[in-house]
Amino acid sequence: MQDVEVTLGGTTKEELCERLRAHSIRTNEYAETLLDSPLFTVASNPVSIRCAELAVRDLDLEHGGTTPEIRARAIATGYTFCPLEVGPRLRLLWLDQTATGDGSVTSQGRAPDGSITILSEPLKDDVTFPKGFYLRRTVDTLWLRGYRADDEHVWSPDDRIVLVRL
Repeated sequence: MQDVEVTLGGTTKEELCERLRAHSIRTNEYAETLLDSPLFTVASNPVSIRCAELAVRDLDLEHGGTTPEIRARAIATGYTFCPLEVGPRLRLLWLDQTATGDGSVTSQGRAPDGSITILSEPLKDDVTFPKGFYLRRTVDTLWLRGYRADDEHVWSPDDRIVLVRL
């Protein structure tokens, strides 16, 4: 497991998006939907939180689990879901993420190899609206990608996730 301190706030949403562009970070349509949504906000005052990167199996989910199962195990083991702002902030912190795969960015209903999903509370209770962000690097491209998943989706025990450490 890797812990990292993430500072939320301290910039406007527009400044945060400009920093992503300045680092040539690519986004997909789902990430753009999240970033453009008036429901996506940044903290008004800077605040630091401790986040942990771990595998789903580290929550005693040896066979993986659904988002509600992960949420329950996270809370039982001293974690909680991340504010949505953690996604872009972590992308800017982890500019040296290891490249994986052949450059393809599609994953067909599962987390892509080498990706790290930031588990957040959804902005909308709508299965067609993106649920959060994941980080990935393909060849020489850094990505902040949005994803959709319903409560029935089963995350692999090896999927890498980020949660807030309580």
